[in-house]
Amino acid sequence: MLERLAGALKHVGFDAVFDTGFAADLTIMEEAAELLGRIQGHGVLPMFTSCSPAWVRLVETRRPDLIPHLSTCKSPQQMAGSLIREIYPGYAGIGERRLVVVSIMPCTAKKSEARDQADVDVVLTTRELEGLWGRFGLDFAPLFRPKAAGCAVRRGDRRRAPVRRQRRRHGGGAAHGRQAGRRYGARRRPRIAEARGLEGVRRFDLEVAGTRLGLAVVNGLGAVQAHLDGLLADESLHFVEVMSCPAAASAGAASPTTPTRPP
Repeated sequence: MLERLAGALKHVGFDAVFDTGFAADLTIMEEAAELLGRIQGHGVLPMFTSCSPAWVRLVETRRPDLIPHLSTCKSPQQMAGSLIREIYPGYAGIGERRLVVVSIMPCTAKKSEARDQADVDVVLTTRELEGLWGRFGLDFAPLFRPKAAGCAVRRGDRRRAPVRRQRRRHGGGAAHGRQAGRRYGARRRPRIAEARGLEGVRRFDLEVAGTRLGLAVVNGLGAVQAHLDGLLADESLHFVEVMSCPAAASAGAASPTTPTRPP
């Protein structure tokens, strides 16, 4: 399906197509490294993810005191744009020719994020892409079912068939915990069933190499604001993943209608 999706994008005029999922995996690895650095260096904890631009904007405008708690990592969208600008021109042999980087996202907040940073030029929502393809006579529905792999599945950055949606809801907190476990030297991949589900705050612990990590996943900005002070007061908590939309960006305001999302 990814090949069909890339072919359709090239048909409407894109010269190269990249899967943002690789940047989601890179973000997880970078955030795991930053988390361990904070733990070992007695940095500011708990560390909150910075992947969601809506969440970051809320912190900047309403709770600037929480900025030190935010991860310094870019979002997958911005990380992908940065890497494309840095690496692709040399790979493609286009020299100093200017790239126009277009990101396709189901989240409307990604537009404001792109305006604030220089890595991505234009953001098209998935619904806007549907309209673009319609102008070229392409059928949108059967193409928007790409398969996902790696930690990005747990972040909810990409869509699967409805029968497998529950696995996509685990939250990246589980992936961060696993990645941190690898860096600590854990030999077995931990299973974190407590990360499943979309209600409120999902709180769980992970012990790796004799060290206990306190992790949490929060679904929805409403839940974040309701539980924020409690999360900050929990001295046993090390890491919090904040998803502005329940089920993460794939359930964003610009995502196509699905059986679990009313039209």
